[in-house]
Amino acid sequence: APPTLNSKIRAGPEVGRAFGYDRLPDVPLTTGGSVGTRPDERRLRDRVREALVGLGFTECLTATLDDPVRLGKTWPLSSDGEPRLVTLRNAAGPETSALRSDLVSGLARVAAHNLRHGAAGLRLFEIGRVFHPRGAGELPEEPVQLCALLAGNRFAEAWDGGQAAVDFHEAKGLWEALFARLGVDTLDWAPYAGRG
Repeated sequence: APPTLNSKIRAGPEVGRAFGYDRLPDVPLTTGGSVGTRPDERRLRDRVREALVGLGFTECLTATLDDPVRLGKTWPLSSDGEPRLVTLRNAAGPETSALRSDLVSGLARVAAHNLRHGAAGLRLFEIGRVFHPRGAGELPEEPVQLCALLAGNRFAEAWDGGQAAVDFHEAKGLWEALFARLGVDTLDWAPYAGRG
């Protein structure tokens, strides 16, 4: 009698070759009927990405670990004059010993690098987690932020040869276009009240 394969044993490719693929039983694949869905937050992020790419932006992914000295220049100070940062106890080095507190510093470095290497104009964005300290012994807050940056000329290649620099009005118009695509019809604008 030919050998049989126990149906409860999962056969890998090696067993199939030794036993003979033609002698393995046909078993229909069942999935249980479950359908994967994305959480609402993920769907919103995807819509924002699509809208920004449609407006001519390029997505960036910057490092989560950063230099606390550099981050201290963009993030508010605590009451004792030190930056309020989440730092690592066992960092690989001082330049990567803090978790980013905003997305601005990373995007600004990307823009500076590209402008130094000849980019005429940039539209960059990033969606990512940032880290804000809480009280002693507590895990940090990890909100998701969106940061967009315009730099250089309004158009990389203008048909008439004119090169106007990007300005506040263009940035405001792009934000309004983004929110219109997301179905937000009322916006409030306020001056930034951060560190001067």
